[in-house]
Amino acid sequence: MNENLEYEFLVQDIFQTLANDNDSNTIKVKHDVKMVGRSGQKHQIDVYYEFSFMGEIHKVVIECKNYSNPVSIGKLRDFYGVLSDIGDVKGIFISKNGFQKGAIDFARFYNITLKELRYPKASDWTGRIREIVLNIQFHSKKITNREFVCDLDWYKNKYGDQKISIELSALTSDVLIKDEKGEVNTNLFELEKQLELLSKKAETGITQEFAFKESFVYIPGQKPLKINAIRYTYDIIISNEEVKIEGNTISKAIMIDVLNGERRLFSKEI
Repeated sequence: MNENLEYEFLVQDIFQTLANDNDSNTIKVKHDVKMVGRSGQKHQIDVYYEFSFMGEIHKVVIECKNYSNPVSIGKLRDFYGVLSDIGDVKGIFISKNGFQKGAIDFARFYNITLKELRYPKASDWTGRIREIVLNIQFHSKKITNREFVCDLDWYKNKYGDQKISIELSALTSDVLIKDEKGEVNTNLFELEKQLELLSKKAETGITQEFAFKESFVYIPGQKPLKINAIRYTYDIIISNEEVKIEGNTISKAIMIDVLNGERRLFSKEI
């Protein structure tokens, strides 16, 4: 896609954003519209939209120029000719690099709106917050040990003096805690989300225990085990991170009304 076409799409997007911000979701801002003038001449319009107000249809024609230099009066005369031929339309002329004085005077006399739409410059940030620095502190838990506290009476009745080993090689969400009827009460993933940050500072060897009655732990591929509790040992880890949000990384464009000096920044969606 060439730069001129990209600029036209940017203008279309900006004016659609303005329409939506004013609760005018019914307005459809269109790109590359063909209109026939009163002379029968066909005109290519870069961006176009229309809206109804108090029973009247208002039509807006937008000309876009992605020039590296200010727009001359000749381009405004050509645009005025298009507006006159179409008739009953409002004209907006948008340039990336401003307008020559003669073009500004011509536009003011014939009530053509002039806009400068471009990427923000350093000077545009005067009086605005250009950079925000956030110092964020993260608290996290690192589990160092899980201990399944077995129901010893149940174990002896079932296995006697036989020893069985438990290997936790499954996802924590697949390790289920069921009641004696086989109904699932929870799983290790949900259980471990309940571990509390019991300290506001970094600390190691914290213990927390969850008690159960008539419950069994089911680990995929292993025999169920009746437990009275699950005891956790974990550390609290604190890390700090500085996040910088710079205006030039979140700003899509700035639009300046050349005739009255009004400015508006448009942000990227982040």
